Amino acid sequence: MGLQMISARVRRRPLLLTWPIEDDSTDLVTALSVWTHLLEEEARASFSEAFRLLRPGGHAVVSVFVRDEGHAPDTAVSRYHQADPRRWQFDEPLGNGWFTTTWAAPPELAIGIDREALCGAAETGCFLAVPAVK
Repeated sequence: MGLQMISARVRRRPLLLTWPIEDDSTDLVTALSVWTHLLEEEARASFSEAFRLLRPGGHAVVSVFVRDEGHAPDTAVSRYHQADPRRWQFDEPLGNGWFTTTWAAPPELAIGIDREALCGAAETGCFLAVPAVK
C-alpha cells in the first residue's frame, strides 16, 4: 500500500492548487485541521480536488469548526482542551456563513463555518457532510 502526503502551511496567498495525485486513484483523503484554515473559495476548491482523486466509494475525513445553532460565548472550560473558551468564538463574519475570531490575523489562523455553509461547500465536491460529533 502506497501513501502519498501533501503538506501545506498557512499562507497569506490563495491555496488554489491542483493536488499532484491522479484522478480516481485513492480510497481515502484525510484533512485534519486543514479546513479550519481555509477561506471559502479555497475550501470549495479543496473539496473539489479531494473528490477528483477519490475512487468510487472512497471516503474523505475532514475536520472543521462548525458553528451550531447554540453558538454563544461560553465561559466553561472544555472537556477536550484547557484553552480559554472565549478564544474560540467565531464571531467575526467573513461572509456566506464563514467566520473568524477577533484575534486571528490573518483570518486563516482560525475559521469557523455555519453548518449550512459547510454543506454547501462540501456539495461543491459532491460530498455529503455528516457530523462526527453531536
